[in-house]
Amino acid sequence: STSMKLGSENAEVRHDPLSAFPKYFENHIKICEHVFISIVSADDYNLIDRYATIDPEFAFAFFDSRLAYLTPNTLAHLYNFHQDIINATEKLSGGDLVVLVKSEPKEITAAALLLGGHMIIGQGMTTQEVAEKFVPVSSMFAHFENSAEGDGPDLTINDCWRALHRAKSLGWANFNPALDPDYEERASIDMEEYLHYDDTANGAMHLVDPSRLLLFRCPADLPAGQAWRDVGGRREFGAEHYAGVFGDFDVRLVVRCG
Repeated sequence: STSMKLGSENAEVRHDPLSAFPKYFENHIKICEHVFISIVSADDYNLIDRYATIDPEFAFAFFDSRLAYLTPNTLAHLYNFHQDIINATEKLSGGDLVVLVKSEPKEITAAALLLGGHMIIGQGMTTQEVAEKFVPVSSMFAHFENSAEGDGPDLTINDCWRALHRAKSLGWANFNPALDPDYEERASIDMEEYLHYDDTANGAMHLVDPSRLLLFRCPADLPAGQAWRDVGGRREFGAEHYAGVFGDFDVRLVVRCG
């Protein structure tokens, strides 16, 4: 599901955003071309959600992390958010987009991670350039839980941005391959393929290093000839399912961790 939605075209009352919500323009931050972020209270967020509309030169977008725990998002979340931003700005035809975020550390951090990822992978900005854009709200950033380290130090948003920039510089993550003269298919993650296998209904597998490293859940113990089963609202996959996928990815070695 998307993390962002535009103001309704059928809102109860149509306002001129510049005159109806002036305080959100006094404190907003421009983060990249035609895209701004504004931190608002939960009450104001809900009020604007009810009344704001899409204007030919302007729109509000409403960010909702919808995360039970503060953990880094997957590449699929970032790609879908990037597409939301692209589609919204194209719809505005040169107008400005203000992403409204509730004034809670979890919401601000989750939004900044995705917006920063859009700036790094989609706009080609450096980690330093992104960090400078978010200085006005950086004191409100929360840390991410680092489940991979157990009791180790938590991740910061800058850690995540640096990882995305590294993936971009290596050619692993490329959201605009048609516009990149240096694009190499085998060296980059095919996002359509990634989104397919990222889906829990298709295995929840994650390609980390193109043509080298694929992460997947431990197979369920299923009867011979049964590739998968649905249990308690969750789909489990057996070794037979993974064997077919591994053949497509030319996997030569499988390592079990934990």
